[in-house]
Formats: sequence, structure tokens, C-alpha cells
Amino acid sequence: KKVFFNPRLYSERKRVASKIKSGENIIIPFAGVGPFVLPAAGKGAKVYAIEINPDACACLRENIRINRLEGQITVIQDDFENLFHMLNSVKSSEKLVNTAFSDLSVCLNPENLEYEIIQVPENGFDRAIVPTPYGMDHFLGEISKLVRKEGYIHFYTFKAESQIPGLINEYEKMGLEVELYRRTGNVAPGISRWVFDLKK
Repeated sequence: KKVFFNPRLYSERKRVASKIKSGENIIIPFAGVGPFVLPAAGKGAKVYAIEINPDACACLRENIRINRLEGQITVIQDDFENLFHMLNSVKSSEKLVNTAFSDLSVCLNPENLEYEIIQVPENGFDRAIVPTPYGMDHFLGEISKLVRKEGYIHFYTFKAESQIPGLINEYEKMGLEVELYRRTGNVAPGISRWVFDLKK
């Protein structure tokens, strides 16, 4: 099996999409075949989808073509941690003081060395949707740095219910307001997938 898709999260994807406003700049790491990407673009957002799996990227590009959303979605085939360091260095550059956007050259497709200049919002992205893989919660701190003040992060994590109070405390210490949290599915005995709507 080359790609993963979970159809059981349909109602959750619909919920998140309902919060998106046209014109938002959204970053989606671990984008997969695009289950969160396409609904966000369908609401009029500009979406940057980051995915390291070449097969998932190929499926996502085909889904974008079928849905005629080419102008609203940029697919970046890269490791998020690597891309984060590039985005963060550009975002914090002194060159951004008097400009609304900064240009960053990224490789969209390593197989054919396809590069593109993308614009990085100076004050950060309006929203991040983060379907985090199991055991990779440490990325929240990095993602938070890319989101503007008053922006939103929809963060997914796999935890036991007993761990939730500690997570809420941890997120608040990071300067994030927990507006909502809920269970979105069970993945193993005692372990569930949770979503946190966080406001920066």
C-alpha cells in the first residue's frame, strides 16, 4: 500500500472546512492525498500542501486537476522539518520588515527538479491544519512559529483520555488558547485520535 486515506474523518474535515474564509493562507503538513487540502481550497483559501511521499503527491496533484483547483494549491514534495527551517528563516529575515510577502524557492517535485517561487506571508499563515502522524507531536512548536498572531491551528494527536488535561496545560504554556478539543476516533485500546482547535 503506497498511500493512506481515512474516509472515517469526513465529518471532521467538513467541520474544519466550515471555519475557513476565502482568501486565507493555509499550510497543511503531512497532507497525504489531500483530504484536508481540497475542502480548504474549495472554500477559496490559498493552500500550501506539504507531503514527502511521492505516490501521495501524485494522487494529490491528480485530485487537484480533477477538481480544477490548480491555481489555489501548491504541492510541495518535501520533508516538513526541512521545509520548516527554510520557511522560518525567510519569515524571520530582516528583509521582510517593509514587505507583505517574501519569495522562497522550493522544489515541488524532486523527480523532475521542478522548482517554484512561493510567497511566504510576512506575519505568518492564517491557519494550519495538521493531521499529525503518530508520535510526532513535537512538530506543533515548529508549526506554531509559522502561524500569525490570532491565527488558528487544527492539531490532531493520538492520546489516552487521561493525557488530555496535561496536553491542555502544555498548549497553554506555549501561548496557545484551546478553543475546542474532542475525540475523532479510536485507534487502539485506550488510545484515541483527538483534535485541538488552537488559537495563537
